[in-house]
Amino acid sequence: MTTLKYILLGLLIIGGCRISVADEIQNRISKLKQSAEKGNPAAQWALGRRYRNGRGVPKDDKQAAKWFRQAADQGDAMAQYTLGYMYENGQGIPQDYRQAAKLFRRAAAQGHADAQSSLGAMYYQGRGISQNYRQAAKWYQLAANQGQALAQYNLGLMYFYGEGVPRDDVEAQKWFNLSAAQGDKEAIKRRDTLAQRMTPAQLEKVQALAAEFKPLEEKP
Repeated sequence: MTTLKYILLGLLIIGGCRISVADEIQNRISKLKQSAEKGNPAAQWALGRRYRNGRGVPKDDKQAAKWFRQAADQGDAMAQYTLGYMYENGQGIPQDYRQAAKLFRRAAAQGHADAQSSLGAMYYQGRGISQNYRQAAKWYQLAANQGQALAQYNLGLMYFYGEGVPRDDVEAQKWFNLSAAQGDKEAIKRRDTLAQRMTPAQLEKVQALAAEFKPLEEKP
């Protein structure tokens, strides 16, 4: 009987802890909403992210977009990028490449690496903006310089094909190497394939250039 009492007491304590934790989460969300409603962009971004991920609130992309938009209008680069991504993919809002490109540009201008990479892709594909390989290479370069793996891979492709930049196998391989080092599978394939047709001198130069690379710090 004594053992049973302890078990029941333990269950009551655990249950109480769960209720306490749940109450604490809801209390935090309530305070976050109050701050967001008062116009705090950091709180608006955080609340949007909770709705987007379904953390502590029901998953709701429309609500996420609402709060991201309010933060984006106040210049929050993360909100601008995320809202742009949602416009690009039609998540919670109608798909609109022009709006996506505009938002990516605003975040990219603040140094947001993912936004720079996405803007580069929009220029490369001509989605929501006139196709322009030079502009694509420019924005890929800015993101790649900050260590953004996808931008490094795409910039490598542009050097490999000579799109928007002079064709240069060494430069292409450098960016493939850097992207591959972060685990990008396509970059690994390209690196290995290109290496087979390069001279030992070229490969040595690639290794030196890759070793010298130091990613710049992202601004936001």
